Amino acid sequence: MEKLGGVGLLLSRPSKTALLRLLLAAALCSQRKMTGGWPAEGRLAGRSADRVSGSGFETGEETFGTAVGERDEDGEPCGSNVGLQWWGSLALCNCCEWREIECDPTTRRVIQLSLNGGRDYNLGDWVLNASLFQPFKELQSLELGYNGLVGCMENEGFEVLSSKLRELNLGDNGFNNDKSILSCFNGNLSTLKSLDLSYIWLTAGSGGSFYGLKVLSSRLKKLENLHLRSNQYNDSIFPSLTGFSSLKSLDLSGNQLTGSGFEIISSHLGKLENLDLSYNIFNDNIFSHLRGLSPLKSLNLSGNMLLGSTTVNGKVVKSLDFSGNLFKDAGILAVIANIPEDPFSQGY
Repeated sequence: MEKLGGVGLLLSRPSKTALLRLLLAAALCSQRKMTGGWPAEGRLAGRSADRVSGSGFETGEETFGTAVGERDEDGEPCGSNVGLQWWGSLALCNCCEWREIECDPTTRRVIQLSLNGGRDYNLGDWVLNASLFQPFKELQSLELGYNGLVGCMENEGFEVLSSKLRELNLGDNGFNNDKSILSCFNGNLSTLKSLDLSYIWLTAGSGGSFYGLKVLSSRLKKLENLHLRSNQYNDSIFPSLTGFSSLKSLDLSGNQLTGSGFEIISSHLGKLENLDLSYNIFNDNIFSHLRGLSPLKSLNLSGNMLLGSTTVNGKVVKSLDFSGNLFKDAGILAVIANIPEDPFSQGY
């Protein structure tokens, strides 16, 4: 096993998961930026593969690498614009050109890792050790969607990462209860601005409450963007969101919300500017609950059960999407003057 930045990472044969390959290569890249060169001897070869702690990756095969100065099997120096496909590309690759990685244009340090769908689901559930990402001291954005994540190892959640982390995508994973989601947020992530928990189907606990989200709000005090689309939530979700007092953007689209109790959102999330409630079961009563959201600039209510029997304050909401509802006529247009965009447009 080769240690990079204090984290054990492996070289594996090309048949293994792309996520592991990319993590190693990006860590090597980070090491190169910090030291001015590749690790000693310029070659990572002949080591026995071992388990990556907390990742669920295991091989048992011999590992191999490519010496600095060699080209990959196609004769290309890197193959960077199509991502890391083979370990043979490793030694010469400019990792900042890979599609999965973004670097700061000045320092050339890794600031974003896009690893959505990088792990083979056949490997089963993944209990993450977030210290795998500690070599990336400047990391601001991390995407780990669709990787079979079900939780984090004890005291190895995302709180161990760079204090510069701003965006985190955990969508389409297996965080299906309070314990699983909270295991990845053991401490205060005061710098996190955006969190995507879409498509995780987090279920309510005893009494129908979403305790995990409520606790999460106390640990993410500065969170501004929260994505909870397509989680089969019903109206019992609303009280659990009131602690996210810094939210400017909230996505609750694709759930089973009717609006009962939504007024609690209006009274606690006074900074909301963008609200996506599309593809739920809202009727015209939702408009009375929205009056407390005076900073609201963008509202998406497409794909609901609206009839247009009430009024909308167009002087407050600057952009509306009402497409895919049950309007029988265009009478509602008379009360939404001053809205610069077509409220029935599909291009919200």
